[in-house]
Amino acid sequence: MDKICHNTLKYNQNETIIKKFHEISGVAKRLNVSRSELYTQAIRRYVVQYRHMGVKEKLDEVYASENSSIDPALLNAQALSIPEEEW
Repeated sequence: MDKICHNTLKYNQNETIIKKFHEISGVAKRLNVSRSELYTQAIRRYVVQYRHMGVKEKLDEVYASENSSIDPALLNAQALSIPEEEW
């Protein structure tokens, strides 16, 4: 990459970073919190949203090697424990 192209790319990246910084500062100001508090809240929400990521894959892995069928005697006992209702 030639020097002019590299400098242009670096300038564009810096400009983007500066724009994001001002955007984040504006959001923090509107919410009446510091930028640090805004980052903390954003990370907290991100962690809550993605904390269960991978759980299904792990369960699929377990049940690929384990028998997940219900014992017929247990299934029958469960069915008998449900009271009959009129529909």
